[in-house]
Amino acid sequence: MKGHQLKGGNIQLPANVSSQYISALLMIGPMMDEGLTMHLVGEVISRPYINMTVSMMQTFGANIAWVDDQTLHVAPGGYHDDVIYSIESDWSAASYWYEIMALTDDADACITLPWLHKESLQGDSAVQHFFAPLGVKTTFDEAHGSVMLTRSKEARIAPNEVYELDLVNQPDLAQTLVVTCALLGQPFRFTGLQSLRIKETDRMAALQNELLKLGITLGIEGDEVLYIHHYPANAPHYNGQPIATYHDHRMAMAGYYKRWYDVDLDWATEIQPLIGSKEGILHVTLAFCNPGDEVLIPNPGYPTYTAINKILGTKITYYDLREDNEWQPDFEALEKMDLSHVKLMWTNYPNMPTGGVAKMETYERLVKFAKDHNIVVVNDNPYSLILNEHPLSIMQVPGAKDCCIEFNSLSKSHNMPGWRVAMISSNKQFISWILKVKSNIDNGCFRGIQLAAAEAMLNNTDEWHRENNITNYRRRRDIAEQIMQVLDCKFDPNQVGMFLWGKIPEKYADVEDLTEKILHEARVFITPGFIFGSNGKRYIRISLCAKDEKMKEALERIRKVFGK
Repeated sequence: MKGHQLKGGNIQLPANVSSQYISALLMIGPMMDEGLTMHLVGEVISRPYINMTVSMMQTFGANIAWVDDQTLHVAPGGYHDDVIYSIESDWSAASYWYEIMALTDDADACITLPWLHKESLQGDSAVQHFFAPLGVKTTFDEAHGSVMLTRSKEARIAPNEVYELDLVNQPDLAQTLVVTCALLGQPFRFTGLQSLRIKETDRMAALQNELLKLGITLGIEGDEVLYIHHYPANAPHYNGQPIATYHDHRMAMAGYYKRWYDVDLDWATEIQPLIGSKEGILHVTLAFCNPGDEVLIPNPGYPTYTAINKILGTKITYYDLREDNEWQPDFEALEKMDLSHVKLMWTNYPNMPTGGVAKMETYERLVKFAKDHNIVVVNDNPYSLILNEHPLSIMQVPGAKDCCIEFNSLSKSHNMPGWRVAMISSNKQFISWILKVKSNIDNGCFRGIQLAAAEAMLNNTDEWHRENNITNYRRRRDIAEQIMQVLDCKFDPNQVGMFLWGKIPEKYADVEDLTEKILHEARVFITPGFIFGSNGKRYIRISLCAKDEKMKEALERIRKVFGK
């Protein structure tokens, strides 16, 4: 891989972000030219985990230290490669063995856990103290580097007494402790759990949902307290409902749809994560089409729709998008087609390349069209948050899940190009068909990327989105509009999305006359519209992906060539 040396310097982060994220940035610090100074704003969550990272880095020769309670400084200088380091076992994982011991009826039970240190830097080593009142005794065998768990003669807390703990530094133990107390019928109140809401899964909601299956109601106060003060007489009881495991990535995606579109999706059955939308185009086509089946593709439209279907041998039928119809489908023309062999219809709103806006009227007509003709409509929706005050989803239309599939992506909306994080939403049956294809092609998104994406979907504030998806692109759009004006191109100012689409003046025989002139004389590449289909042959598309400085430079170069 090619890259460049990182400069480093000062950064500022909310103190309640994932400790893994903080640790990852700190570990890069010694390799930066200027090192790294990290200012944590607010209450520092999970400080022991950060301290563990600091200690490990120091062991490998990094010059890192706390400047004050909120600031860490990492000096440049790299690491030593001649260090022998023993990796301790995971105290968080050990908590499940503590739970087993607390719940067993065997008074003579004994569990030995290797490679756990008495003087551990892991914050979750506090599990030994937290489980002592629940009847678990911890004995360290320092000679062999192990821990022995046994039942204590007496628990130090009365069954009717509320067990109170502040878990601000050990939030990952909350799940084990909550379930243990619930199964023992032990009243409790655990505080300091604000990070559970902002994990890749809303772990508070997950605990609440699953304990209900055992007849136990878990109380939640705000974003940081879990409690049960009283238990039903017959709890816990199991009625055969399966206890769900939680796909964190999927839950965050379902939360994304709820946040931006007020659409409720079952994360377990109505969401399919993708390694980018492009692979999803392949998977959906494979799942729904055989060679010779017909597919409707917009003209102009994303070239990959065409490329994939050419590869797979489906019959491609283009339907027109026109400027005089605001780049919306012409349903009257569609109804006149022979649709008897059509399996899929691809749509893309906000539209790329034209910037045509998503309209609820269009979505409603698409759903009706799909049902009337037994066609699956696939709406590609990655641009809905870009320069758009009112994001829409086809899934907002009643009945859309029955006949539609929608793509979404974090590349644009969350500034994560190259991370390859996308999703499909639809009904359970469609998702299962797509998954059957996908599971034979890849193994899904890397776990680390899943966690980062979940963090972005759950934690990016409204202010962040406004700055990055509205304000930022508005500045670039203003520059792009100036370029269009210099070129005497006409454009619709109501366009949304990440591009600006404009019609070239009549004085040019074709679009290449203009784009080649710009390329060779101004040394600026502007995309000719014909690459998106025949209906784009007299249009150009300007991307808003370049930084402001580059866009301004392009504007000045073009001005010099055109004398404006």
